[in-house]
Amino acid sequence: MSKKVAIFGGGIAGLTAAHELVEKGFDITVYEKNEILGGKARSFLLNGNLNPTMQYAGEHGFRFFLHWYENFHDTLKRIPTKDNKTVYDNLVDVGEIQVDDFTFSFIESHPNPTKPPIAWLKAMLSSQKRHEEEFEQTTWDSYITSNLRGTESKEMIRFFQNTPKATASVHSTEASVKALAHTLNRFFTNNGLGILNAPTNDALFDH
Repeated sequence: MSKKVAIFGGGIAGLTAAHELVEKGFDITVYEKNEILGGKARSFLLNGNLNPTMQYAGEHGFRFFLHWYENFHDTLKRIPTKDNKTVYDNLVDVGEIQVDDFTFSFIESHPNPTKPPIAWLKAMLSSQKRHEEEFEQTTWDSYITSNLRGTESKEMIRFFQNTPKATASVHSTEASVKALAHTLNRFFTNNGLGILNAPTNDALFDH
């Protein structure tokens, strides 16, 4: 007899847990207070400004998935769709994204650094003790500003200041060096991203 597990909440976390446990042979029941699953990851309908009679799909947040989200991609590859493919097949690679007024290109190497500044290497290669005692208390913005000014172009400094928002949805004045160092390492060594080819409801949930 399979073990029974109750999961409360049918958002991304709850559905992912259910998916993993079902594959391991558990009998799963997901309890969700809303009539539909997906939580904040679901699309919602908005009335159009130019044509109020039309509705458009909106999203709670940006819906791009960086190439180094290996676990998420692995999950998508195991969700079947009605056309005998997987949800992973609904991801489409894009060449660039824009955060505020800064464009991150995944095609052109400029302004992405081919040789990372010493300050970034220092943050990446420092010991765990230094990350805990120093970098945890230092904001990414202050670190980049103090270490790159005078050695890198203003464009490069802006690139590093905007990267946290693009990769982790956090402002550089709020994120610590410890939190961003490993994220940026993955960003530069496995950059690129994909977006869903339809609203999240259609591309991810409703199959």
